[in-house]
Amino acid sequence: MGPAILLLFALLFAQDSHSIPKTHKRTYTGAAENCRKAEKLVQPDPAEAVRLLTTIIDNKKIVKRECRLRIEMRSGTYSKWYDFHPYQFRGLAYLELAGKAPNRNARINLLEKAETDFAESVSRNLPSSKPELDKVRETLLALQKEIIAEEKEPPFRKDWEALTDDGRFTAARKHVEEKGGFLSAEKKKQYLSDTEKKCLEALRTATLSFYRALRDHPESAALSGMDASRFQSRFRLPSRSDLVKTSYGYTWCRSVLNTLDRLRRGGDVLQALLTHGIEAIPLKAPLVFLEPLAWSIARNQVETLTKKSRDAPARERETLRRKADGVQETWNQFTKKVQDSAMRGKLPVRNFAPLFNRFPVEWKGAPALETSIETALESKNPVEALASLEKDLSNMKKEWDHLAIESRRDIVGHQITVGALRRLAALESVETTAEELEPFGKEWKSLGGSVPPDRFGPRVKEVFREMLR
Repeated sequence: MGPAILLLFALLFAQDSHSIPKTHKRTYTGAAENCRKAEKLVQPDPAEAVRLLTTIIDNKKIVKRECRLRIEMRSGTYSKWYDFHPYQFRGLAYLELAGKAPNRNARINLLEKAETDFAESVSRNLPSSKPELDKVRETLLALQKEIIAEEKEPPFRKDWEALTDDGRFTAARKHVEEKGGFLSAEKKKQYLSDTEKKCLEALRTATLSFYRALRDHPESAALSGMDASRFQSRFRLPSRSDLVKTSYGYTWCRSVLNTLDRLRRGGDVLQALLTHGIEAIPLKAPLVFLEPLAWSIARNQVETLTKKSRDAPARERETLRRKADGVQETWNQFTKKVQDSAMRGKLPVRNFAPLFNRFPVEWKGAPALETSIETALESKNPVEALASLEKDLSNMKKEWDHLAIESRRDIVGHQITVGALRRLAALESVETTAEELEPFGKEWKSLGGSVPPDRFGPRVKEVFREMLR
């Protein structure tokens, strides 16, 4: 015998059973038949069922209720057994009507009537009404919670919206968890889900704004030295502690923000920015906006190195050139990774050649010039020939910005040599010659000149010594 059958027998034997004597036959026979009829009408016509059962319940002569009963029809002869449960059946009919109620108040009214009938039925020792009583009370409690929630939710939602509108999503979640006890489980879950959605929407807005700020600052000079308040206003991001959800884009922006702040305070961030560039490949647009800023830093670094090298001695120039080579290599590695990705061809081609062309080069014309000087000295008119060389040297200086400091010093030294030879050939004195060539002498000394040449005779050497005094 299964558990369900055993339970049924337990309920049948738990309820009261009565045999109605024939003296009360008339009262109970009609009531029993109406009760049976009403039981069958509970679902198809619950209103009629309620009417029939109410006439039974209102009949004060009917004392035995919520029981099994049989009626003595003749002495010693009884009718079949009836399930005489008017309160239970009317409670079930009220439940049917409650399911069709036009509004919540009407439904509550009908459920409360059902609760009263089931409670009465249980109190009269009908155990099968207890589950129905528990269910209707649970339903009423849920409806009462709905009413309370509707009263409490507007101010609750107002506070929640104020927190989410202010970007304080962690506080908004805490608000739901700690002050949303009156909400249904489903409603509470919806608030938590909406908090996360609003957080993600705010992140999308913030990251797009950050991308635009990157686009609007393609030059490192615009960021270097920017005051903190303006920087924070322009590159604003929500605090991680305020977020209940995050995204790859936000995490990337947060890392870049820290690097930009280092740039603002004068730090060397080229390698860090290029790393961020590689990390931005899945994001696409941010890489396009970040690359010009990184290029401006790389370009400025090489330009600075070329400027420093202009007046730097050979060994220092080599060091500066190696540093520039390092910048180019770093950039080339970044470019290769981009070219190997889905962003291939999306960035401009950057050319370091014009920058490297600014590094000073050595002048190789000294041997040929000295040969020309010797030829001029051996010519029929040395003064005129030397004057022509002076002119050539003067023209050479107009285009010597690309020459190393040693080469520029060498050219000025030869300019003094040729000028001295011409003047001495014209029978000017050493003192007069040195005085006339004094501007060249100052220039020669400013370029590091300190040792007079020996090749063109002692008198030329004397001119140089006179300049060094």
